[in-house]
Amino acid sequence: MQTNSSQNAIYFVVERLRSYFQVDSNTALAEILEVAQSTIPTWISRNTIDYKLIIAKCDNINLNWLMLGEGRMLRDGSDDENKSFLEKDVETLLRRVGTLEAKILDLKKKCELQHNEIQRLVQAEFGFKAAEGDVPYNSTPDKPTQNPHNDESATE
Repeated sequence: MQTNSSQNAIYFVVERLRSYFQVDSNTALAEILEVAQSTIPTWISRNTIDYKLIIAKCDNINLNWLMLGEGRMLRDGSDDENKSFLEKDVETLLRRVGTLEAKILDLKKKCELQHNEIQRLVQAEFGFKAAEGDVPYNSTPDKPTQNPHNDESATE
């Protein structure tokens, strides 16, 4: 079901971003944010936004104003006491995202090492290097494992 832009929270966030940057078009906003022109309408239509990018580009913006339309546009100061609960929560979440991204990279490296070890074992066992995605014999779950050198259908 398509949401009317007047009911779309991201529509209002984008409007407030345009006000913050003092631009009157999504094209100009996209240019400032260094994203493709199609990105802003995509955010609105999907009712999602790249919060990490927005926070990085908006140094002194009051996140309560940006997200909820409450309070002043700009933060009063930069010390921790002036930060709202929402701003603290967003910063905490961004730190967690960074931690998770690092863990994902670590897991990708471990997977690559395991893949390389599997390749080495296949080469040692079967005498060939398996191509990407290849496995010895047919071991797909929907078909029985079959030895390619013992094809019974050829004798029928």
